[in-house]
Amino acid sequence: MSKQKQRTAPIVISIVLLVMVLLFVLFRVLFRDDPNQSITLPEAVSAVSEEDDPPSEPQRELFVTVTPDNLAELLATLNKPEAYYQQLTLVWTGRETVRTETVRQWKKGQQTRVVVTGGRDEAEKNYLFDGQSLWLWYTGDPEALIVSQPAVEVEDLCAMPSVTVFMQTWSEHLSQVSYETSDSGEAGIFCQAQDDAGVERIWISLDNGLPMLDQREDESGQYYEAIQQDYRVLTPADEAYQNAFVLP
Repeated sequence: MSKQKQRTAPIVISIVLLVMVLLFVLFRVLFRDDPNQSITLPEAVSAVSEEDDPPSEPQRELFVTVTPDNLAELLATLNKPEAYYQQLTLVWTGRETVRTETVRQWKKGQQTRVVVTGGRDEAEKNYLFDGQSLWLWYTGDPEALIVSQPAVEVEDLCAMPSVTVFMQTWSEHLSQVSYETSDSGEAGIFCQAQDDAGVERIWISLDNGLPMLDQREDESGQYYEAIQQDYRVLTPADEAYQNAFVLP
């Protein structure tokens, strides 16, 4: 081997080794795992914590107990239907007399139609209140009379129990308030109020906020009772939804 070849061989080997090292480094740079790279997992659905808003529930469920102090607040959470029909039997019991009336009520928004049967004059009376004026007429008489723009509740004129009137009259004299279930199994609120003039007891439905039973007794022994006989929600498909709120 000549001296020239002997000098060239180490140089070639060095170049080959350098190329191999460069290729190895380039390979590691191009294909190595990024140390800063992380795997992104799908977000798990987090459980509802105590701080999160719980599923919506009827507000009345927040009232574990009912008391005279929170009664008005509880009543405000009850959902009275926009339109409904209710039939009541009213009974007055005196020392020597008993008088019975049947009251049928249709309600739609501010409109109220009431038919009272079996009153003192035995004629069937009709009331229609549109939120401003009150009309009164007798069945069979085509002439309707505008009574007034009443400052009183139409329920008062018909002697029907009213939760609004009860609270206005007795809110300062409540002696007993509790949850109770009616004989028919309907959940309600029982309220009793009393003063020197007498006592009143009312059972209010938790389902619709309407009175199911109302009892009043004054100091003279006169006794009044109103009992719900029928109740149903009215829909636009019901004939009474349109026809009950018109004058004769």
